[in-house]
Parts: sequence; C-alpha cells; structure tokens
Amino acid sequence: MNLVCRHLLLILLFAAWPVFSQTLIVIPTESQLTRDFIAGIADESPLAPFQVATLAEVDLDEPPTRIITLGLDALNWRLQDASDIPTLALYINRRQLPDERPDWLQIMLSSPEPRRQMRLAKAMVPRLQSIGMLYTDNSANQLPLWHTAAAVTDLQLVSRQWSTDSPITRPLSSLLGDSDALIALDDPTIWNADQLKTILLTSYARNRVIIGPAAPFVDAGSLGTTYSTPMDMALSSRYRFSQPWQPGAVFYPTEFSLRTNAQVARSLSLPQPDNAALLERLKAEELAP
Repeated sequence: MNLVCRHLLLILLFAAWPVFSQTLIVIPTESQLTRDFIAGIADESPLAPFQVATLAEVDLDEPPTRIITLGLDALNWRLQDASDIPTLALYINRRQLPDERPDWLQIMLSSPEPRRQMRLAKAMVPRLQSIGMLYTDNSANQLPLWHTAAAVTDLQLVSRQWSTDSPITRPLSSLLGDSDALIALDDPTIWNADQLKTILLTSYARNRVIIGPAAPFVDAGSLGTTYSTPMDMALSSRYRFSQPWQPGAVFYPTEFSLRTNAQVARSLSLPQPDNAALLERLKAEELAP
C-alpha cells in the first residue's frame, strides 16, 4: 500500500461514523504509532469493515462486533462500560494489568515474551549457561515467568533484588559475578536513563552483555532484543481474533521483530549478528514442538 493510498485510507477511517462498524479501534490520540497500526490492520484485513475513534469522540450508540483498544487510557475507558462486546486491549504491560478481567476482555502485552528473550540470548552469546536478572519490589511478581522461560531454554536464571534506597552497583556487581550475561525484565525503576549508564559501564567492564528490555535500549548499548512493531501488533491482532475466544486471557504478540547492536557485539568479540537469520531461527524455535 503506497503512501498516497494510506493517507486516503486514514482520512476515510477518521471520517463520519458508518451505520455499522464490524471492528471499532479506540486510540488515545492520533500518532505515528496509531497510523502505522491502522495501516497494518487495514491491509487486506479480515476485521473489515472497521472504524477508528479517539477517546474524545468514541461512543457505542451503534455497537460494533468487536473492539480493539490501544494503550492504558483506552483500556480504562472500556472497563468503565458494561457492554460485553469482545475487546482486545493492546499496548499494555504487566504492571498495568487490571486485577479483574471480565470475560469479554483479552489483553496483548507490549513487552517482549520471556522465552523469546532467552532464546535470543542463547543465540547471540556462545556457550551461555547462566543469565542474570535484576528486579525490585515492583517486578518481583514477574520472576516466575522468567524462571520458567529459563528452564525451557536450558538456562540458569540468577536473580538479585535491588532495594532502591541503596546503590544499584551492589546487587549488580554480585549478579555479574554469578552469571554470564544480563537480561532485562519490564521494570522502569531499573531500566531508565538515570540507571542505564551505570548498568552498561559496570556490565561491560566485566564483559557481560545485556539483552533487552526494549528496542530503544539497544541503540543505547544493549546487545539485542525482540520487540513488536505496529505492523506486528496489527498482524497479531488479526490472528488473535481468528482463534477461539479465551475469556480474560493475556497474550504476547505472535508476530515480532528483532534489533541488535553490531558495535556492542564487535567490542566484546561476539559473532556479528545476522538479523534476518537470527529472526528466522527464533521463529522456527518458537514453532517447534
């Protein structure tokens, strides 16, 4: 779909409401991310016809067959409505999951799937046996998922808790001494601009690489991560609605992309990543029984 066609499509989608909309997409505001997602949904989509509405203009006077929400604000809007229209909520992380999820709701997380990250670490770091993880009180509930992912991929997960009233270098140094690499979970208390420089310098001084937690961190100095683009999220949404409904279920996107940092690999004498081959390998491993 060329740029002119996409532009015309978006104009039509944001135009007047149709009499009936099979799929309603609720967005917080229009942005490049929402435009890319809509373009992905619209490209020969089985979810058509559909309508896009911002939170400022949405209403359910003409109930759609299904709803897709983007972001926490849109999910909160949907949770305040009592209708039982099947709804898929996107761009939510585990910290934002509602305590109670009604049967009409499914959630697709925006953070990387733990087993994918573990497989990526094994693919990029030769002879990897143990992998370290920092966590705080805010992310301790994620540890079981990561321990399961490590076991499935035949890795030992070593974890250290960071108490935020003390320097992060204390648990980090201990962790680096007991593991071959670091892997990041979804915890902005740890993975933020204030802590990143310290984590990177301390880790690379010990020849330890970092996997994750998201694409922007790879540009800043992480070795690599899996992530899902707006197109990946659109394709994953289409797939999810083609499957039997699982009330209240939480999923990761079925489609994903890969970003790596060749300079970090080179500086630590690791094999230069071939992103296309790596991505093909990860997807093949995911499909394997």
